[in-house]
Amino acid sequence: MIKLSEMKKVWLLKSESPNQSYEELLLENEFVVKSIPTLEFEYQCKEEIETALNSPDEFGGIVFTSIRGVQSVSDIFVSLSDSVKEQWKSKLVFVVGQATEKSVKENLKLDSIGSEGRKCKATWGGHYTPSGVDFALPIFNELQLDINTVRIIALGPSTNAALHSNKIDVYGVCREPTPKGLLDTLSLESTMFHT
Repeated sequence: MIKLSEMKKVWLLKSESPNQSYEELLLENEFVVKSIPTLEFEYQCKEEIETALNSPDEFGGIVFTSIRGVQSVSDIFVSLSDSVKEQWKSKLVFVVGQATEKSVKENLKLDSIGSEGRKCKATWGGHYTPSGVDFALPIFNELQLDINTVRIIALGPSTNAALHSNKIDVYGVCREPTPKGLLDTLSLESTMFHT
């Protein structure tokens, strides 16, 4: 049986972030990590966001589905008056994922619910293709990289669906989109394919 540490190379296709927890955990577990940034962000609608943030009495709460969503609000939020910030503290703040929860706490100083998916239930409609897949596939084709020789792991069901819709085999899907979830999936996949 090949040990987990013998599966040396991992490419992380993700947006650039000051949070390097994926890289750190994989390096601690003897992986060689290559981070490939897939997106560049430019925030839109700053005036609309500022108007909404300055009117907390018009809203029952706010939903953050990603760290990028928190970042789009953060610069404006810190410039709000203390009384407006206090009003937001009394509102419901829903988050999707632990990283988003942490970003809300650190950047906005707000408490939130929903990070574990047990405290808050939401119905999601529609289907979208994660932009990282849309970004990476043309580059792989341009480089003539045979992705059939690479074991691809999706961080979540949306990425999995996007990869499958592009007819790409996925060898594993993380149970949760966290560094630990990725490491657990790498461990499981390593065991399945090398026993």
